[in-house]
Amino acid sequence: MNNISQSYIELKQYDQAIATTQQGLSVAQILQDQDLIKRHLLTLGLLSQQQHYWEQASTYYQRYLQQPQITQEQRISILELLMATYQSQGNDQAVLKAQTQLKQLGLQSKNRSVNARTYFNLGQSYQDLGNNPLAIQNFKHAAKIYRELKDTQKELRALNQLGKIYIQLSDYQRASDIQKRAFSIMGELSGTPEADEMLSQISIVQERFNRPGFALVLHQINLLNRRNQGDRQGEALALSQLGRFHLSLGILDKALNYYQQSLNLLQKLEDPQGIATILNAIGSIYSSQNQLTQGLPYIEQALEIHKQQADPTGIAIALNNLGWTHEQLGDLPKAEKILKKTISLHRQNRQDNLNEHQVSLFEEQARTYRILQRVLVAQGKSDEALVIAEQSRAQAFANLLNRQHQIQKSAPTKPLSLKQIQQTAQEQQATIVHYSLIQDSFRQDNLNPTTESELYIWVISPEGEIQFETVDLRALQEKYQTSLATLLASSRDAIAGRGNTTRAKVALTPRKSDTSRQTQNLKQLHQLLIEPIASYLPTDETQPVILIPHEALLLTPFPALLDHNNAPLIQHHTLLSAPSVQILRETHAITRSRPTSEAPPLIVGNPKMPKVFSADWQSLESLLPLPGAAIEANTIAKLLQTQAFSGAEATEKNIIAKMPTASLIHLATHGIIDEQRGLNSAIALAPEPGQPEVNARGQLNGMLTAEEILGLNLSAEMAVLSACDTGSGRITGDGVIGLSRAFIAAGVPNVLVSLWAVPDAPTADLMMEFYHNLQKKKLNKAQALRQAMLTTMKYHPDPKDWAAFTLIGHPN
Repeated sequence: MNNISQSYIELKQYDQAIATTQQGLSVAQILQDQDLIKRHLLTLGLLSQQQHYWEQASTYYQRYLQQPQITQEQRISILELLMATYQSQGNDQAVLKAQTQLKQLGLQSKNRSVNARTYFNLGQSYQDLGNNPLAIQNFKHAAKIYRELKDTQKELRALNQLGKIYIQLSDYQRASDIQKRAFSIMGELSGTPEADEMLSQISIVQERFNRPGFALVLHQINLLNRRNQGDRQGEALALSQLGRFHLSLGILDKALNYYQQSLNLLQKLEDPQGIATILNAIGSIYSSQNQLTQGLPYIEQALEIHKQQADPTGIAIALNNLGWTHEQLGDLPKAEKILKKTISLHRQNRQDNLNEHQVSLFEEQARTYRILQRVLVAQGKSDEALVIAEQSRAQAFANLLNRQHQIQKSAPTKPLSLKQIQQTAQEQQATIVHYSLIQDSFRQDNLNPTTESELYIWVISPEGEIQFETVDLRALQEKYQTSLATLLASSRDAIAGRGNTTRAKVALTPRKSDTSRQTQNLKQLHQLLIEPIASYLPTDETQPVILIPHEALLLTPFPALLDHNNAPLIQHHTLLSAPSVQILRETHAITRSRPTSEAPPLIVGNPKMPKVFSADWQSLESLLPLPGAAIEANTIAKLLQTQAFSGAEATEKNIIAKMPTASLIHLATHGIIDEQRGLNSAIALAPEPGQPEVNARGQLNGMLTAEEILGLNLSAEMAVLSACDTGSGRITGDGVIGLSRAFIAAGVPNVLVSLWAVPDAPTADLMMEFYHNLQKKKLNKAQALRQAMLTTMKYHPDPKDWAAFTLIGHPN
């Protein structure tokens, strides 16, 4: 039976091999031959895993572990396989349990090679779970032991994994540091997959460091190695990488040459997916040179291959490129038809849940929405373009709200119609300002991102009337050699500075104020974002203006924008924001459908501070206490007739237990923002006594993450996150992934967050004034925040002290 099974394996008839091996296992069990039983269980596990029968593979591995007389080495190997099957099933809890067992066994072994392998596998497991800090720690341990054992190939394998993480985190300096060690051992490993992988990583880092000459040499060495090895698939990949490299430098003739060589190889290898990808790339080059009729056949060929392969994502990408090409050819009705079909296909590909992968899907689709908006505006259909702009916003977010709060019976959430957008402005009795950034290049390269060419702005009045304006951003690039995104980043830097004493960690260098640059930038932003629509905004300064920013505009300090009289925007208007009109509408529906919470407010200020990872992730360091936050919390608690939680009593466990019923949540503490994986962003609370500083999943004791908040069902009317950067996170085409999104998704319709690292004392003043306006003056939330800003700026005129906070949600 064993021999027959092996024959089936050689013939790649794996289901027959599984069936035969199962018969062999039955015979081994009758014979009670433990070695044969284990051998067959292992074979069945591996065959099932190879066929992606994950649960079946897990069962066989578990049965193996239950057999008598298993050596420590065997148990470690099976646990490694079992952990991989759990990961493939997405069973995080089972993965964590297997990790714990593996760590105990693997690190107890006296065999150093087993120790290193355990660290390496743990690193991969943590990496798959998105826990980069613990993945880095384990890969570093593995690399160190392999270096001591002089096993350079496995050391290089561990260094490759470290490099991948650092590149993913855009931490190119640390990636470069890793590569210096790798470079010293790559000579003896020339031609190995590990060396080729590292060469690719080094070339990427050198490109980011603007060293194209060195990067080109590395790409060429990689190509030569692949050819010498006879690795035709690798050679095709290396050629396509050289094509992409020359495309990023604008050397289009060489890019075309390398892509064509890659295409010829892939056609011989009969790799349809690779062929379609290269065809799209070649078509994009011709199209970007305005050789549209020459590029069109390549895109059409790519589309046909994707259809044959039943690849919906590939079909959508090709259709998107096709729509753009017809737009450039001047056939706007045809472009509109193709792009609408592309959007319809995108919707079919979506899943009704929220994770970072789904958000990435929306980012990929964002270009289609931008091009269609431009096509519609060019045909005088600006109202229809508004509907498309709204459809492109916060769709993953809307699906999450729909699922968690059952707003609609069907999923995914249906986009709003024009009438519903108008109705929302009427229901809120607010002016809605909807922004959309438009780019006009065919493609966006990671090395040379395209700048915004136009800004579309729609203003919907409380009566439902719609006004539309276009702002040409190319003039900004031509006159000042900068993009809107760069101007926004420069403005926030000029306001917040570097090294403030803030509700984050205290930096060592003093803040350097740049008042002149700050004023100039804020005036420029006012000219671009406000002046074109100023006549449509309410003259009554108490009437709410709800801003719907887009991408780079999500972190705009709108209250601080300066008009020609140097008056900040907040003096003239009551401002708040929302991720989209749909989120505004649906959060309002949530609050109307549930009773008002009668529980007391939850006020937290200056908890006993937990430890966080250091900048290099190699150690833990304590956050500094915030005396101003303690004063703020106690004063607000007294005003609201409740008790504040502070110090050691403000543990994560205690606070989470009180959050679901609290009528209001106020957290005055540190905020830690993860711009790579937004749901890792966290609020600092007191560590739980007797618990490890870092648990098995890599979560820090005392850090309440956005992901944890997302799993709660909250009834608070408002959450105030009086900490640093709580409105920041991962900026995506679907909005900001971070703490604000988590609280809204958990059921809180109004969230007050900060856009930068806020100073401790002025923040306490602003917050106390905010609550005074709410309680004593009976102002609504938006008006209370505006008045608090106007009062605070009298004593702290620097915008960094009063302009950071924004109210996301409803005016009332």
